[in-house]
Amino acid sequence: MCIYIHIHICRRDAACVYIGLFIFSFVHFYRNEREAINHIVEKVTNLLDKTDLFVVDNPVGVKSRVHDTIQLLNIQQSNDVLLLGIWGMGGIGKTTIAKAIYNEISHNFRCRSFLANIRETWEHTDGKVSLQEQLLLDILKKTTTKIPNIESGKNTIKDMLCDKRVLLVLDDVDSLDQLNALCGSRKWFGSGTRIIIIKIIPNDEVQRKLKISYDGLNDDTEKEIFLDIACFFIRMDRNDVTQILNGCGLFADIGISVLVERSLVTVDDKNTLGMHDLLRDMGREIIREKSPKDPEERSRLWFHEDVLNVLFEKTVSTSYTYFMI
Repeated sequence: MCIYIHIHICRRDAACVYIGLFIFSFVHFYRNEREAINHIVEKVTNLLDKTDLFVVDNPVGVKSRVHDTIQLLNIQQSNDVLLLGIWGMGGIGKTTIAKAIYNEISHNFRCRSFLANIRETWEHTDGKVSLQEQLLLDILKKTTTKIPNIESGKNTIKDMLCDKRVLLVLDDVDSLDQLNALCGSRKWFGSGTRIIIIKIIPNDEVQRKLKISYDGLNDDTEKEIFLDIACFFIRMDRNDVTQILNGCGLFADIGISVLVERSLVTVDDKNTLGMHDLLRDMGREIIREKSPKDPEERSRLWFHEDVLNVLFEKTVSTSYTYFMI
């Protein structure tokens, strides 16, 4: 059986879309002709109902990551309900990747929803239930589902979607409560469901995670060297820094090597010390939090205004304060 379907769609903006769809099949693939027709109708309906999400032109590095992620989702081979998390700091491209993945695989799902800006919507008065209602609207195509409160919404989602194969993308999630309200359990959805979550890590959470590596350093000397580099010696020659720190009795030859092994400090081909901005900020925050309001009580000062204020207006209370001048 060979079927050619030509569809002409006129939209309000006068744009015309032509979809030429060849479906080659054989009757013996199906139990009967009705099953074959239903299969064709479902495929065509999915194509007509598919609206791609906007993704910037030629985004750098997205295509390879989308490909790798789709491989992890294992769409065709597994009927399990799979959850995939994409997490990181804001602005690094999580939403762009999630949109590109959605555009690439959404035609495989009759039931699908992309919930954007969850963190922002969640803060509104009716934001929590509106997200639940939007999820049901996207999947069920019904506008009559009204949810009185968030707990009732959880039960409604579970009851209405437990037998449906869903593609669900939750964009800009930053709390567990949001996940519990929108996809509390795998049992809420039918087999073959794929859920992608695009989680933002708040700055304070990043600091806590990075501090684990700092706390794991073997002795105080290594910690002191790390803090000195974070405050004063980024982009300086390793040999020069080693001499300075050795003069302070810190045994920098070994200490810097340990920091490089722990990936807390880098050394480039020009023998220049480097450090990721997040690690630098974490090191400086360790010092600042010891005395948030009184710079003169801190062990190191790197911000020029703090240095000037301490030198010209106040008396430093400890002889161990270092300045970046």
